Amino acid sequence: MGSLRGFGGVRGLSSGVSVGLLACVCLVGAVEGARRGRRVMEHPSRQAEVHTERITAHLLQALTPKDTSYKCSGCLKNPDGSPLNVRIMYIDVWPATQNKAAKDAAEALGREYSCDDPDLAVPECFVAENWDSGWVGELAHNIVQSLQINVTAMTRANFSEAGYNAYKGVSSYTRCVWEVRVGHVDVCVGDFWETEPRREVASFTSAMDSDILKLGTLSVGLDDKFKAGNLLRIFDPFDRMVWLLNVIMVFVSAFLIWLVEEKTPFNTDYFCQLDPEVHLNQPQGLGKSIWLGLMAYVSGGAAHQGTTWPGRLIILGFGWFIYISVSSYTANLASFMMTPPKEIGLITYYADIIKKGGALCVLEAIEDMVESPGLTLETFDDYIPAIEGMYDRRCLATIVGKNEWRLMVRGGIGSGTVCIDEADTRGNSACADPDGETRPVQIGGCRCSDLALNPADCPEDCPDHLKYCSMLEVQDTDFQYYMNFALPVATHLEKYLSAWILYARQGGTTQRLRQKYIEQVSPNMCGDDEASNAGEESQSLDLGSMAGTFVISGTFMLFGVVWFYVEKYLKDRKARLEDGNGEGKLEKGGSADGVNRLSSPRSGPRSPGRSPHIRGQAETKFGNRATEIAASGGVSNAQYAELSDKISKQQRMLMKQDKQLALMMTLLTEMSERQQAKDIEASNPPPISMIGRFTSFVPGMGETPPAFTNGRRSSTSTNNHIPTSHTSTPANGPRDKASRAGTPAHKDKLKSATSESAQLGDLTVGSHSSADPISAFFGSISREASNVLGQRGSV
Repeated sequence: MGSLRGFGGVRGLSSGVSVGLLACVCLVGAVEGARRGRRVMEHPSRQAEVHTERITAHLLQALTPKDTSYKCSGCLKNPDGSPLNVRIMYIDVWPATQNKAAKDAAEALGREYSCDDPDLAVPECFVAENWDSGWVGELAHNIVQSLQINVTAMTRANFSEAGYNAYKGVSSYTRCVWEVRVGHVDVCVGDFWETEPRREVASFTSAMDSDILKLGTLSVGLDDKFKAGNLLRIFDPFDRMVWLLNVIMVFVSAFLIWLVEEKTPFNTDYFCQLDPEVHLNQPQGLGKSIWLGLMAYVSGGAAHQGTTWPGRLIILGFGWFIYISVSSYTANLASFMMTPPKEIGLITYYADIIKKGGALCVLEAIEDMVESPGLTLETFDDYIPAIEGMYDRRCLATIVGKNEWRLMVRGGIGSGTVCIDEADTRGNSACADPDGETRPVQIGGCRCSDLALNPADCPEDCPDHLKYCSMLEVQDTDFQYYMNFALPVATHLEKYLSAWILYARQGGTTQRLRQKYIEQVSPNMCGDDEASNAGEESQSLDLGSMAGTFVISGTFMLFGVVWFYVEKYLKDRKARLEDGNGEGKLEKGGSADGVNRLSSPRSGPRSPGRSPHIRGQAETKFGNRATEIAASGGVSNAQYAELSDKISKQQRMLMKQDKQLALMMTLLTEMSERQQAKDIEASNPPPISMIGRFTSFVPGMGETPPAFTNGRRSSTSTNNHIPTSHTSTPANGPRDKASRAGTPAHKDKLKSATSESAQLGDLTVGSHSSADPISAFFGSISREASNVLGQRGSV
């Protein structure tokens, strides 16, 4: 019944050998038939035909040369050399297969198009050359032409009685598989899933493509209610790993900057702000560096000082990290804020079906594949009845293939029927009773009675137009199912069809056919994108997006740390060499180094409060002294330490005196203003300004101060200190003691200020007349000011 290319090479065999070989094949076929006799007995009317077919298959295998390629052209022939006849049943479901000629003929006759209904099928339905459309139909048509076989075209209208007796289910796809098993069909052409139960019934070719199953549910509205979780939405621009690395980057950068900059005397970051003389200890310095790093990250700019080149390099890397990180966060945060509220469905995750006690609508073909404890399944024979079952709330979700999701759900292409017979509660595409009532469902292609209207504007005529746009895809990693598309085939044809299918898939033919019949003709008609709103995938920037930032910043920091340690090593090495050559002494030729160390502005403790004039005097004096010591032969380490300690003490003393002078000037200004106010109230001319009086008494700042004796002005001054008290008589008359002393509250104020000034400058007023405390206080301040300035002149 069949022949192969190269069969002529076997014709030279003697007739006796041929007869013997045929007898052996018949014996093998008989044994095989006995082994499967139990299943064959289920179909007695087809037993002889199936037995003959299997014998033919074994004969073809036996007569095929071992070196023959199964991807052959014109190699399947009958014993008489004529092309082999193959019965192919086409499952008319777009976009897998379609007969355009039959559809046009039905429209020309004014009847409904259907090649599956014996009453509606036109003759063009049974012409094999007409089944050349669809991504599976065109592929099968090309393979048939390559094999050069005769094809008998069949449709679901040709289901046999033996097939109905063998399979009692409702899936027409599974029924076609059984038609191959009983020998009524050689090949089924359509987008068949290759499932385990079907493979137990018949053989399948190699996979044509893979199907990704999607979990769909029904939208119930927008998720626009405020939730506590919305407070954390500000962290959505980055995923958790990026946030973790950002925090680590801030802490590491702060630590490296502190490590490099902490010992430098010019960096004010690591001195106390309240007392600039105090250098922060290590925990305090590291804590402040971390605080500066956090402030830099949230403010978008570097906050550390860089006084060394290694430190500047590390800060440059940290600044680069902050710049890219903050810019990326800001841009992505804007996109999150502009995202409209997402839709919510009947379920959010796959497990919600069980939690809510609902059911899952599935096709009968994959009923055995979906296994979840406690999950209830509602089975249907086609996609449209399954989806309609979800819309009728018979289930909370349904499983849809990727092609059907793109075409029917988002593309608005497709139509079908649903049984609405009260006696048939299954809701399949056809009722159990052939006379049962069905309801047509037309997702796209509907026309209004008024042709000028759009189908969306005539819900009475097109109630199901784009109906499935309200479906949402549930993104859940717990739901991941994949299926292969393959063709059920008789055993003796399996290898030939598989070889051509593999050739087409490897050459990209299958992918091009999918683009032609699915992707290019199914635009998204629902007005949204392919992303799901139920369980939306995160748009947060992941580690891969930010890897370049971390690498570049880390490189800068690494170079800075290496620079720091190389520089430190060279300094330590130089110090060891100097100590070893001079036993702690510096050679004359190296005296400049000693001068630099002693005369450096930062050789002692920091004192930013010192005036530049006084600081310059001290540094010049000790710098000259260092020059003299160096010129005389060098300075020992002990001498260097002694001189440094003296410089530090002098600087601290000058700081203290500066504070005393500032406080005294403040007190004098306040008391002068109050005294002038009182004189105005008493209608007396204002007294001489105390500030002016004080500045005129200070040596070097005015004329020589007059002397006061027992409250009277003296014509001479016995020393450089201002006397302790004095009185004067104004031109308009004497002033009483109460006016000079002021009110009791004023006296308390003066006493408190006098006590504070005495604590700072060791001031005493006990030796002065208690009858005039104001004069005594002024005299003490003036004397202390003279002492301070005198001491400064001697530095």
